[in-house]
Amino acid sequence: MNETLEIEEDKTESTIVAMEDFQSVDFLKPIAENRYANCHRLQESYRPAIEAAAKDGRKKDLHVFQLLHSLCGFHFKPHDRAVPYGSMMTLSDGRRTPIPDDYAGLQNDVLAKILPTIMHPTLRARIADVVWTNNRKEKDAAKIAIEAYCEVLRGLIEGKFQLQFEADNHPAMEEVDILQRVLQIATRISKKGQLPDDVRNITMQLYEIAQRNKTCIPFKTIAELALASGFIEPATLAQNAEEVADAAANLPNAYPEAIKAVLGSAVQAYKQSGDAEASKRCQLKSAEQTLLMRNYVLGSSMAEAHWIRDTIEELRLIPGTKDRQEALRLEMRELQEKARDEVGSFMVPLDFKDEQAGIIKIFENITLPDALLQFARLSKSPSLEELKEEALEGIRNSPLMAMMKSSYFDHEGKIVAEAPGASLTGEPSDEWLKKTFSENHKFQRHVVVAGKIEPARMTIENNYPLSERHFNAIAQYSPFIPAPQRYTFALGFARFMQGDFVSAAHLLVPQVENSIRYVLKSRIQDFSKIKHDMLQEDRALSDIVDKFRSELEQIFTAPVVNEIDLLFVYRPGPALRHEFAHGKIASGYCYHPDIIYACWLIYRLCCLPLMPHWKEHLAPAIEAECF
Repeated sequence: MNETLEIEEDKTESTIVAMEDFQSVDFLKPIAENRYANCHRLQESYRPAIEAAAKDGRKKDLHVFQLLHSLCGFHFKPHDRAVPYGSMMTLSDGRRTPIPDDYAGLQNDVLAKILPTIMHPTLRARIADVVWTNNRKEKDAAKIAIEAYCEVLRGLIEGKFQLQFEADNHPAMEEVDILQRVLQIATRISKKGQLPDDVRNITMQLYEIAQRNKTCIPFKTIAELALASGFIEPATLAQNAEEVADAAANLPNAYPEAIKAVLGSAVQAYKQSGDAEASKRCQLKSAEQTLLMRNYVLGSSMAEAHWIRDTIEELRLIPGTKDRQEALRLEMRELQEKARDEVGSFMVPLDFKDEQAGIIKIFENITLPDALLQFARLSKSPSLEELKEEALEGIRNSPLMAMMKSSYFDHEGKIVAEAPGASLTGEPSDEWLKKTFSENHKFQRHVVVAGKIEPARMTIENNYPLSERHFNAIAQYSPFIPAPQRYTFALGFARFMQGDFVSAAHLLVPQVENSIRYVLKSRIQDFSKIKHDMLQEDRALSDIVDKFRSELEQIFTAPVVNEIDLLFVYRPGPALRHEFAHGKIASGYCYHPDIIYACWLIYRLCCLPLMPHWKEHLAPAIEAECF
């Protein structure tokens, strides 16, 4: 459909479609034969009328039809009680299609006056709703909107009106949306417990149809609306919902998630009515529906394990299900083991020849002190602004991919972390941003290791056979290294430069937490924690990064602290502090870019405060060890 972007930014009296314009134009003629209950279908009927009026030069007709075309084209979103109408399209430069507020004031007053002349209930409901939305004092318009919406719903039930899209069963969600808007308006203008009989009758009529037809999602929504409006008792709703769910479960096209939604309503209604045993029964049925979702992913052990895991999570809230949980846990672990064989990999070839050649050229003809200094300067921690812009660019380039929730598995197939997808409305959550920072930084680590760290390290090692004595000065003078750990760091750096990453990683990575704690003690007198038994213990790195982040940023800068967090603490990142502390790092993984980069980053952290004094103090000490 070819739509034009209509924007009414400056409403002046000259742009108002006046009452006499409506009186002189047969504005209902284009929709006289239109029996749709959806305003977008009415909007389609006004399009040819607009084109004909423009062609014939009938300006009054044109203005009237354009206004009605715009009014029918709002985005109807009754789930948003505060803003039930929005624009259908918003462009990057801020331009958008119309919204009700564009017609507030004089135009709204004119629309209120023509309401009695609008015979088509769909159009009458829309315009009356817009009038009341723009001016809450227009209670007569609200009553007209309620009456017209109810007439539309009765027409749909009786077959006099059509839905925008054909539905296999009734009520469809389009009808539910209309009912939800009816109840919103009626609740706002009526005294508590005194909703109009017409509203009660149409609500319960749709409720009974949904109950009879076993349309699960419409039934759930209508049932909850009826309960909130006082049209039905919780005990009655709970019993009806359980019956609908049981009957729907026996249908050939039963879908567990839809049945589960109805059971959720039954659980809450039974609780509200005080029947704890019935509520527990429905919870168990709901958990079994979750388990049935595994039948929709046959052939994927990982996906089956996911649904079993969700079932276990639900059962944990239900007393007396420990045996069932344990049986499912064993089945889940078996599937997770199988899932390892289903995971594939792909390679992205990257050519670093030019960058590697440049790095080698820099390091092949410099002294050892200069080489060790430049090695610490190979890369810098990206700023949070850079990381955020890169993350937002990912949303713009791949919005569907960004919306997907992520699950992260360990080498045994167990889910060790989950992260949400991005919302495409408003700012993405901090949790999503951090997850994306971690994913993007992982790729950056590969690039830095392959293009800079490894060619520089190998060039230095070829030119200078290094041992721990060459790093004694760095270990001695660095404020990042406590005195008792100086030799450990020097030995770790030597093993790293020699290419023994297994030894280097196990020497250096476990020292990070203690070193950061050591540095913080110069700022904070005591930041140990007292347990419930009054024993004191040091805080873990995750706790330090979480509770003392501002102090760390003052010492290391925000980009460096963020990099420490992403590499050593954050899960779903590598979480190297946890992995090394629990002995989960295999020897082969020590040659992974994550580990190599971590060893280099620890070296950089030690060297950063020494850089201003390198030439005067460090260089002579390092040079002395070369002889």
